Amino acid sequence: MRITQLSYFESVCRLGSVTKASKELHVSQPTISMAIKELEMEFGVNLFNRCHKRLSLTEEGKLFYREVKDLLERLDHLSVEMKKLGLNNRSIRVAMPPIIGAFLFPSIFNSFRLKHPDLQIIIRDCHYTDACQALENGLVDFSVIIANSDEHKHYSSLDLLETKLCLCVNKTSPLANKTMVRLRDLSDEPLILMRYGSFQHTKISTYFHDFGLTPNIVLYSSQLYTIFNNVAEGSASAFLIQEMADLHPACKGIPIYESLSLKIQLLWKDDLTINKRFSLLINHLKEVDFASHFKKIQL
Repeated sequence: MRITQLSYFESVCRLGSVTKASKELHVSQPTISMAIKELEMEFGVNLFNRCHKRLSLTEEGKLFYREVKDLLERLDHLSVEMKKLGLNNRSIRVAMPPIIGAFLFPSIFNSFRLKHPDLQIIIRDCHYTDACQALENGLVDFSVIIANSDEHKHYSSLDLLETKLCLCVNKTSPLANKTMVRLRDLSDEPLILMRYGSFQHTKISTYFHDFGLTPNIVLYSSQLYTIFNNVAEGSASAFLIQEMADLHPACKGIPIYESLSLKIQLLWKDDLTINKRFSLLINHLKEVDFASHFKKIQL
């Protein structure tokens, strides 16, 4: 008894004829008829009543059909589950902010794939809060976050880049002539903030709140193209990490007086490094000069 024979038998029973089963399976009618005959010879029973070129199941055939149908369904389910396991053994799931995932990591992950073409990187777009939650809930293997340096001691971490937030302004703006700006002097300036849940949103909002000020937010967006287009048109200024602020030719980054230092970090749970594919990614990222990768970004 072979799975192919069972599959042929199930198709004939479900469709009611060898002819229809042949068309569905793209197998010749004699091949299907022979497979069923071999099953009958193996078991010593007739599975079909054959009368005037019409088929009907015998009692033995009905019993066999019920069992075969259940068996093939379980085999299909097993096949799907095993393929999932195979994918999981080849995939690395990473959560990260969209602004990082879209512009910084593609070239880095491409170089990793060149070294390890059998592995697959799956990116999950998440802001700071969601990225941490996804890691905690086991939805991802790693999270790339923008955060303060000491907030995640319960995870293993790799510092990818130490940087600062600066104010990205249009080069024709009066602010572009300043060597430094203070947040308290920006309360009337039209500003762009990233969406709620991002580290940048939380950090900037907290500073303004501590100064007793309400920032003039005209747009919430985490899309770098959208942010730069608005700054380039002179309609608003934005807070970006200093490596990004000068990427657009019409924009300029101005240092901020208040300390807005941050780190881009890779986080993972402590027991993750026992898996070879995860260790490969960690070691690859240790070798990357992230500051130089920002210079290669083209808008």
